[in-house]
Amino acid sequence: MDIGAYLVYGVLALFILLAFGALFAPIRWGLKALVHMAFGFLGLVVCNVFGALIGVTVGINVVNTAIVAALGPAGLVLLLLLGWSLT
Repeated sequence: MDIGAYLVYGVLALFILLAFGALFAPIRWGLKALVHMAFGFLGLVVCNVFGALIGVTVGINVVNTAIVAALGPAGLVLLLLLGWSLT
């Protein structure tokens, strides 16, 4: 085989790898979102356990969990401040 055939096979292998990567990217993003939601839920539970001692709690629901998952600890603080300001 000459160098041209190796180049064709190399480019074909690259396209196949890119296609598999494109197929599995949404699955990877979904799993990453689920992990962030789980940690957000855990953060809300811990916050409610310790916040109950001082009278500051946040409802645990899908919207609050998604906010904490997207914004991280800043989202938890924002939810706490929002709950505190509305009471």
